[in-house]
Amino acid sequence: MNQSITAINAKPETIQRFLTNSYVIPDYQRPYSWDEEQCSKLWEDITEFFDNINEEDTPYFLGNVVVYNENKKRYVIDGQQRLITLNLLVKALLDNNSTYTILEKCLYQHDPLTEKIQLPKQIRIEHLVLGDSENSKLEDVFHIEHILPKKWERYNYPDWNDGTYKNNHERLGNLVVLEGEKNIKVGNKPFADKKIEYQKSSLTEPREIANTYFNWSRNDFRQRNSEILDRLEHWFLEKN
Repeated sequence: MNQSITAINAKPETIQRFLTNSYVIPDYQRPYSWDEEQCSKLWEDITEFFDNINEEDTPYFLGNVVVYNENKKRYVIDGQQRLITLNLLVKALLDNNSTYTILEKCLYQHDPLTEKIQLPKQIRIEHLVLGDSENSKLEDVFHIEHILPKKWERYNYPDWNDGTYKNNHERLGNLVVLEGEKNIKVGNKPFADKKIEYQKSSLTEPREIANTYFNWSRNDFRQRNSEILDRLEHWFLEKN
């Protein structure tokens, strides 16, 4: 049997370029195993980096991912836990912000000529290990929490009306990643009650919201929305 030895090359890539490649998780890999603790650590590493960044061009080091190329696909040897977790995060953000096309391009296959998403949509990761039961478990780890609830009119939210609610409810500034059980618990409660649960979260972001904002006004939303979009632009977009 002929065997060939391929050199191992290290090549840095931006997050956007990394996520817009197609990957295969081989069947000999172990199933996705990260729980709340590991997911929280990755998310907090990312958010803390951008909270403490001093220079705009300072890179965030995600870590090493080992792959080999075959038939124009990247087979993942090491790093699948981070890769899948990032894709789950992108999917959750996209579900609540369908107009943010950068996220869609990171998640789904697109035509290299037209740059349009291929239909029917196909995610960029072909996972040969996970079954339906394992995939359903992943969805229970974290939820996307709407800070301003759907039944906002029951409570006193300064500056909000039907028009501003419809335009902003699904925007990034009104969303936060929260443990699934806490998201279910806060439900449609007013912001004052939600803050109590946010402060108990194992994630930094909900705790910061609870400690930073008083009543979740439109100005609060605008400030946070702007900060998140700045983070995403710095993280996903290549700088020429």
